[in-house]
Amino acid sequence: MKLSQYILKEYGAWSVMIISYIAGIFVSGGMGIKSLPTLLAVSLFVNSKQAFTRWIYQPYSGKPLIILLL
Repeated sequence: MKLSQYILKEYGAWSVMIISYIAGIFVSGGMGIKSLPTLLAVSLFVNSKQAFTRWIYQPYSGKPLIILLL
């Protein structure tokens, strides 16, 4: 199982996520240590699209479901 197949390669989705996150930081007044777990959570959520799509197309394969749940 290659984990690289589960990394989202749509650079537009990553750029929208990062630009929106940076805009939110500027609006809130600054970046603190508490904002880093949020960035990690949002990044994992955006990246879960690959595992979800693979699980939908291969419903009897447990590998994409395990990656999605992790």
